[in-house]
Amino acid sequence: MAEPVTLQTLLTYLTLISVPVGVFYHIMTLRNTRKNQQLQLETRQVQLYMQLLDRFTSEENNLKRIRINQLEFEDFEDFIRKYGMEADPETSASRFRVLTELSGIGHLLHRGLIEIEFIPQVIMEVTKNFWEKWGPIELEMRRYSNNPRRSEYVEYLYKEVTKYREEHPELQI
Repeated sequence: MAEPVTLQTLLTYLTLISVPVGVFYHIMTLRNTRKNQQLQLETRQVQLYMQLLDRFTSEENNLKRIRINQLEFEDFEDFIRKYGMEADPETSASRFRVLTELSGIGHLLHRGLIEIEFIPQVIMEVTKNFWEKWGPIELEMRRYSNNPRRSEYVEYLYKEVTKYREEHPELQI
């Protein structure tokens, strides 16, 4: 004859069953939390990408970049004489604006807050064109202003973009 199930035995079985169920529930909750965090990160990266793209493709910014890329000068002294702050404050302000925007992106990249894959190709192209034209001037400005960190993040961005583009030639525009 079977023994009757006591309340204590029933509670023991319930405890044995509830522990694995609780652990399973906790694991599923952690997994869902990680998925949600990953989705939020991806959403923020897409938003950043679109904001950068929007900013760099605006008509105003394009006109500024075209204008400063069309400037001609022989060397640093010629540049200062023609386009320095005293000679041409508007051009200096436009150049400084582009320099500041690229520096900000370079700083974020350097700190690991954005990945190079999330920098739009148009910004990579702008970086390449800007630094190849203005890099020698900026390097001379470092010496002239006695500021060894001047434009360091633009230079860093240029080097990283160059390396990335060499590794991914299919992405060239």
